[in-house]
Amino acid sequence: MCLTGQLIIILANGLDEIANSICLPFKRGVDMSTYKAEFLSCCVPGKVEVMARKDFSHAFEINACDEELVKSECILFAPFRYEISNDGRARLYECAMKFDRHGVVFPYAGVRLTDSDDAIGSLPETSIFLLPLHDCVLVRSDIFRRFGGFELFDEFSYAIAEFAVRVNRYGFSCVQANQVLIPSDAVSFLDQNSFKKALGRDYPEVLGKEVLQENLWRVEFAKALSVTLRNKPKVLFEYSNMVPWYCGTSEMQLAVLDYFLKFCSEKYEIVVRCNHEATFFHGLADRPCLLLCSDSCEEELLFDIGFVSAQPLDMEQQLYLNDHCMRIVYTMLDCILLRSGYLAAEEPSRADVVRGGLRYADGVIAISDFSRADYLDFFECDKAIVAKLNRVVYLSSDSGSQDEPALAEPLPFESYVLVAGSKFKHKALVEFLSVAKESKRNFVIVGFDELVAEAPNIKCYRGGLVDDEFLSALYSNCDCLVFPSQYEGFGLPITIAWRHGKKVVACDNDLNRELADHFSNMRDNIAFFMTFDEIEATIGNLLESPFSGSFEMSWSSAAAEIEEFIGYVLSRVVDWPLVDERQWFCRMIREARRVGEDSVGFNQLLEKRYKGKHSVMYKVISWILHISRSFVDFVRRACV
Repeated sequence: MCLTGQLIIILANGLDEIANSICLPFKRGVDMSTYKAEFLSCCVPGKVEVMARKDFSHAFEINACDEELVKSECILFAPFRYEISNDGRARLYECAMKFDRHGVVFPYAGVRLTDSDDAIGSLPETSIFLLPLHDCVLVRSDIFRRFGGFELFDEFSYAIAEFAVRVNRYGFSCVQANQVLIPSDAVSFLDQNSFKKALGRDYPEVLGKEVLQENLWRVEFAKALSVTLRNKPKVLFEYSNMVPWYCGTSEMQLAVLDYFLKFCSEKYEIVVRCNHEATFFHGLADRPCLLLCSDSCEEELLFDIGFVSAQPLDMEQQLYLNDHCMRIVYTMLDCILLRSGYLAAEEPSRADVVRGGLRYADGVIAISDFSRADYLDFFECDKAIVAKLNRVVYLSSDSGSQDEPALAEPLPFESYVLVAGSKFKHKALVEFLSVAKESKRNFVIVGFDELVAEAPNIKCYRGGLVDDEFLSALYSNCDCLVFPSQYEGFGLPITIAWRHGKKVVACDNDLNRELADHFSNMRDNIAFFMTFDEIEATIGNLLESPFSGSFEMSWSSAAAEIEEFIGYVLSRVVDWPLVDERQWFCRMIREARRVGEDSVGFNQLLEKRYKGKHSVMYKVISWILHISRSFVDFVRRACV
């Protein structure tokens, strides 16, 4: 189309009105009194030339025959209070001309960067939005000439947003130039809610909840960048699955958190997310940190890193981490929940959930060489998991108070052997019980219900509910520890016994042999059995000599290694493609859930309306529904 005469850049609502609008006399315009426009062109590759600059007193008018407009490739609009640098102009121009479908380009408006070139360079050049976020924009001149200009609004940010969503209907995207930054106080940001009310009827697409969501990652870019620049990284301890009783995992969680609060509070901003029951049981509310409830969703929070001291077993936990953390570190304890069929059957999708968590993590902590080999063997076919950054950190224990505590109840025996375990079959307490009943020794078993053992030489305590002081007294006063478990990622009771100066009888397996070799000065304080009928003789032989040496490893030393690994992951540039992959994964999971929920209601409606009266139609629609469910199942598996 050849334009003649004067072009008022406020003209068209769409292609169908352009011809008439050009001929209409000036009736309305956008108040441009605080803005300037610069015509940009690039005659030499890599060099952007400012052809002309126009200041406006009221209405925005550009003569279609002006030499500047005819020759220019882009028009840059900016408030008078902000000057775009030559480098900024060049980058905006390059983003606009990068691809034919780029229509409106705007810079990132946030904190001014000084020493963060690495952070900027790690980000993609552009991100796609539906609308510009503020009123400093660059528009390609050919799109102005093709679709007309701005409509009448009190604020220019509304006018440019309407223009962007209008041309978007013809396939032209609005993009943010991620590597061009301007101060947030130099621009006027778009009021999303007011804009939706004003144009929601004409442009219903702007009514979507995530109208300003970019196509690369769900976490808002501005927040992500501001966190990258923050002097004090924000660390999330994601303890939403913490159990409200004592166990090895909860002891590790508390020890690591307390170490960070004591030694790292000046270095990190520490936040804990936990459930109500565990918060109350373990007294987390008394610790000097920000405490979040896992029942609520704090949409505005974003963390530099999320740390989970357990396997990624919970999809809800993964979704939260993926939404709110730029980096994620999981702890792989063991794979018993995946390897043992009776446990895996409780949650058939558990292996896929764990695989998804490990695949999209930035790092993995294993609690022993065996633990690392365990999960790498189980997921050997997944090369992304095998290649993931990992670190082995051995767990430990701390010595109790030197003072004799006032116990709520007396110890059950004067002389006894302590046995540690739990209800799970691999802990082998059932098998050990038959041995204990035939022995002349006294046994205290922690991990069984009190009513399980009906023998005068056996006392059982329910696992998890024995308080710290009484449990410490049981360790301190026992003859030795028997640890019959057949499968562990670490075996924390072994180090607790060593800390109390007690010898250990343990199953002969790779993990326990590894602990004996790693803590080499404890080698004489552990003996192994192969079959359960060997336990009695092994105890006798082990107790012939006293405990030797001292166990020096503490929770502080283990937590220091975890902190060192977290610090290393934080020192690395954010893996934005991985963040993008996580967000895609979350969207697919949520969409699959939504489709699944909708299909249930649809199935009920189908039976009600068609099953009796229209059997053929019912079969056809049922077949279509079956195909769609198969597709949903395929998507779920593809996500992991």
